[in-house]
Amino acid sequence: MEPQNTVFQAELAALGEAVDWAIENKNKINIYTDSRSSIEAFKSYGFRSKFVISIKDKFCLAEGLVGLAWVKAHVGIPGNELADHFAKLASVEGEGMDIPFPYFFVKFTFKKKLLEDWQIYYGAYETAFGNRIRGFVPRVDAKTLKYLIYFLTGHGQFPSI
Repeated sequence: MEPQNTVFQAELAALGEAVDWAIENKNKINIYTDSRSSIEAFKSYGFRSKFVISIKDKFCLAEGLVGLAWVKAHVGIPGNELADHFAKLASVEGEGMDIPFPYFFVKFTFKKKLLEDWQIYYGAYETAFGNRIRGFVPRVDAKTLKYLIYFLTGHGQFPSI
């Protein structure tokens, strides 16, 4: 896993590996997880992530071989404590997994790069008008721009008279 991947993705990947094992070995298993978000993802139809959908598909392919139940975390359940121990160990010494970056990470990265490039362009605009504007708005940011556009167009919280 990469640092950009989430704990949620790691939990789903582990569940997917367990289901794969059950299917390959034709063994009935019960999975006890403290990841309520994973269980909610399986119940929900709102997830569009290909990764989440692929794990849900694995559960469907298991055709009754796999049971899934939630257990409370960090309350001393021996099996859950052992699973947490091995999860931490695997995150340090384990085999790498190819898990796609979450959508929000990609969106955040592009937005950050866009704002950095915009700031460079904005700072380099050397005209009297550009210098005057920078006196009021020294740095670009999406929130300030949104309200500035509302004000200049007479929309939002600044309706025209």
